[in-house]
Amino acid sequence: MKRLFASKATPSATWLFLLIVLFVSLASGCKKESLPVHSLTGKTMGTNYSVTVATAESLDLGELQSEIDNLLSGINQRMSTYDSNSLLSQFNSTDSTEWFDVTPDVASLVSVAHRVSKDTSGAYDVTLGTVVDLWGFGPDMSKTEKPPMDQILDELYNVGHQLLVVSRDQRQLRKLVPKLKVDLSSIAKGHAVDEIGSLLEKRGLQRYVVEIGGELRTRGLSANHKPWTIAIESPDSSVNPGSFNAIVVENSHIATSGDYRNYREVDGVRYSHIIDGRSGYPIEHNLASVTVMHGSTMQADAWATAFMVLGPDETLAIAESRGLAVSMVLREGENFVTRHSTAFEAYLSK
Repeated sequence: MKRLFASKATPSATWLFLLIVLFVSLASGCKKESLPVHSLTGKTMGTNYSVTVATAESLDLGELQSEIDNLLSGINQRMSTYDSNSLLSQFNSTDSTEWFDVTPDVASLVSVAHRVSKDTSGAYDVTLGTVVDLWGFGPDMSKTEKPPMDQILDELYNVGHQLLVVSRDQRQLRKLVPKLKVDLSSIAKGHAVDEIGSLLEKRGLQRYVVEIGGELRTRGLSANHKPWTIAIESPDSSVNPGSFNAIVVENSHIATSGDYRNYREVDGVRYSHIIDGRSGYPIEHNLASVTVMHGSTMQADAWATAFMVLGPDETLAIAESRGLAVSMVLREGENFVTRHSTAFEAYLSK
């Protein structure tokens, strides 16, 4: 299958920059007999996906994998910026400011992105496609010889969620400036996770974990009739293996975003791939990664990126005011420290 969102660091790099590791532990001495565990893995969106199902029912894993791959292929054909023939790429390539027909799921993602943009005063913005290209993080993987400082200001005239309109029937998009380009990379993986989860539930499967490049959706209890235990890798795990926070969840939607695996370095200066929609420049604060739990994996995905743009203080303020479960890893000199919102504390493994 063609890749939906190729790695923006190196071709072999994991798309998400952070690894979230799933532990399916079968505890001994459990009074209830553990259920069989069925696992599927595959490639998508420049990274890997995994599906873990706990059920006593007989499953045709080949048939299930085919359904999942077809689902992901369809999302690719609609939302990829790396496939020039995708629906979104066709929209991006046109200079027309007339209404453009799209599918309801594409329009829905744009609508959700609009709400996050408004809630963050434009810090999060999916119309940054032309700016992302300038910084060398676009689909062609090109690298400019020097940071495009002189071009950013001009390009911001082609950026802004208010310049992208969704029709009332959620079937059309319209750009108000010809060069506007939409990039749904910060929300499409979460959407795909939710879609796989819905597919499983239509089959009557109620105990599972779906993961794509670090975005997760869990349902029910694990095979040993206990909540799922998810381990979120710390940025310093390459130095200190096994460095992670473990959380215990049942029905959850989780997304993690970070900047330490996907960046470029020019003349000794490090530039993150995460761009602030208000300025067009990469973030510069000390937030290394953020993990978010939200009402859907799609929303968690978008908010994880938004919080990476906003930085630790604004992130914690929003998380506390909205009761969101958020965990942040911050750089302090050569070390990393962790800060959690109040709501996140309830999920930490004791």
